[in-house]
Amino acid sequence: MLNELAVGLSAWIIMDGNYGEFQKGQRAAFALEFYNETALRISEHRGDVFMRRESGSFYQARGRVTHISEDWWAMDFGIPAFQNVPPPKDARPGTWLEGRVYIGIDPFFYFEQISHFDDAPDMIHDWIIEGIEMQTAPFVDAGENRMVRDPALSGWREIPETDAWNDDDGSAEYLLHCRRISETPRRALATDS
Repeated sequence: MLNELAVGLSAWIIMDGNYGEFQKGQRAAFALEFYNETALRISEHRGDVFMRRESGSFYQARGRVTHISEDWWAMDFGIPAFQNVPPPKDARPGTWLEGRVYIGIDPFFYFEQISHFDDAPDMIHDWIIEGIEMQTAPFVDAGENRMVRDPALSGWREIPETDAWNDDDGSAEYLLHCRRISETPRRALATDS
């Protein structure tokens, strides 16, 4: 069972009011969302979940599909995570997939919408925030009116707490170093977390 993760968090998630600011040592409750830039592959290694961190909150991961819906789906990588997009056409509950994934904090999709479906899996865990880092790479023009972080200058600076409205002029990208403290997931956020 996976208990320690580096989880991505964009400042807009805090600025939208979905969570308060985070600080080192804090207890927090949230589900995990995953993204993949390229399609996940069918895995030959069934029964063997794993996540190996590459950099930031990107992982090489292998897991089992646990839920399929028309507009979202979930996997177990040793920790449950969901994706708020239609599932791949070849994915079914029990299918094993692998590839490179970004692991981030649930912006609001799970706790505001998905968790209310009768068949939704429990996905919220309690975590201790053991450290926080902020991305230091400047933005560069990627063309077509798009700005991206300069990958050649990617780096992280440790900070004691987030300040979403002021860090990097409100466009900060954070990395929360988290330790899971609850064994059993649930559907609702605790009122005191």
